[in-house]
Amino acid sequence: MKRRPVLASLGLVAWWFSVGLLAQPLAPGVSAQADTAVREFLRQHASLRQRSFTFQWKPLTQRLPLCPQPPLVELARRERAWGALNLRLSCEGASPPWSRALAVVVQVQGRYPVARRPLRPGTVVQPDDIDWREGDIARFGEPLPEELQVLEGLELFRPVAAGAALRLNDFRPIAVIRSGDLVSLSLKGQGFEMITTGYALADAAIGVTVRIKTLEGKILQGKAVSPGKVEAVLD
Repeated sequence: MKRRPVLASLGLVAWWFSVGLLAQPLAPGVSAQADTAVREFLRQHASLRQRSFTFQWKPLTQRLPLCPQPPLVELARRERAWGALNLRLSCEGASPPWSRALAVVVQVQGRYPVARRPLRPGTVVQPDDIDWREGDIARFGEPLPEELQVLEGLELFRPVAAGAALRLNDFRPIAVIRSGDLVSLSLKGQGFEMITTGYALADAAIGVTVRIKTLEGKILQGKAVSPGKVEAVLD
């Protein structure tokens, strides 16, 4: 019998806490209807499904009108609804119909890798090269590898300082030919094939075109097909 007041008090605290969350004020000029419409639009966006995110409104120049039905939310030409976004809310059912440009900032929680030590170009990242951190991945403005498997078959093409985040744009396919390598160049045409030897003038992954300086001094080019081998098809 003595425990009931304690349980009742805990329930009352929980109730007040939930009311406090629901009663958080909206940004000036933003209606609950518009806030709900934007929140639902972001929740349904392909780039945010199964992700934890929050968003904040940027200041409005005028109060949003009400709409007889949930307003339409649009995001033009963006594959990812992350970071600073320019949205458009419109209501065809209002009298008169209205449309407004709006700005919000979307934060997305996720994990991302940071370099445990300075990493040089050409590094194929291994588990002990990185540490994983949690935070707002939208603030980086570009894709981040959220799983190590994403980096399979890739190598760094620029240096990364210790403690810096690794971005997908820091990587390229692993080169099978390095600048200065002695390679075999196969020239194929209608009814003939000629093989010569030369030095690669750049790094190249499989399928990438690379220039070759032959031992005779000529500059030719072809596609890397395997380590030390380049092929060119002549018309």
